[in-house]
Amino acid sequence: MYATVAGTKAKYSSELLIRLTNFEGVDAFTAITDSVLEGALDDASDLIDGYIQERYPTPYPTPPPYFEVDCMTIAIMLLIQRKGYLQNTPDEALYNAGQDAIKMRYEKISQGKISIGATGGTGATVPATNVVASYPDAIFSQETLDKF
Repeated sequence: MYATVAGTKAKYSSELLIRLTNFEGVDAFTAITDSVLEGALDDASDLIDGYIQERYPTPYPTPPPYFEVDCMTIAIMLLIQRKGYLQNTPDEALYNAGQDAIKMRYEKISQGKISIGATGGTGATVPATNVVASYPDAIFSQETLDKF
């Protein structure tokens, strides 16, 4: 997992997290349900891994710092998606931030437009250290042109 429950609690307001992690019941809307938040962080990490797995090992052993922030942002997006949101609200902005993280970073990583370090994922190829290129003799050259 690229982010922690504690880190997410530090980044986002408790009111938001209480609202997104609770469902109707005895303790509804009184405390953050850590298991729900942890599940969303797991899902967000899996989503990130899904985008990078063709080029990099997963889970990525030394993720760049933005993985943590993006993981939290995507987890919030997933929680909002589960609850639903109204247009032109802060929830919509948070949802869009998660979508933007995926589009602006992880889709580009999966396409090879952004590099995060050494390759070695399931579909990655390791470049050869020695490249040998060969090609047949030219059909038309100074020496052979007079034969035509």
